[in-house]
Amino acid sequence: MLSDISGGLELRQADAVARALMTDDLLRAGRMIGQFCQGCGGAIGAVRLAMFPSTTRCSICAGSKLLAKGH
Repeated sequence: MLSDISGGLELRQADAVARALMTDDLLRAGRMIGQFCQGCGGAIGAVRLAMFPSTTRCSICAGSKLLAKGH
């Protein structure tokens, strides 16, 4: 995806904007597929999401006393 930049070629502004919008769309689509833990980055299980829809941590990180002190 970044081969143009690493190869020494510069992107036109329109190309850079198009790539930024595409990346944003991909990130939004990935967020809709599943939620990820803000502690470890792992996927939050469907059962935990069903019980706690607004959770931001997986069950392992939610049970960690060290991580609980941070929030």
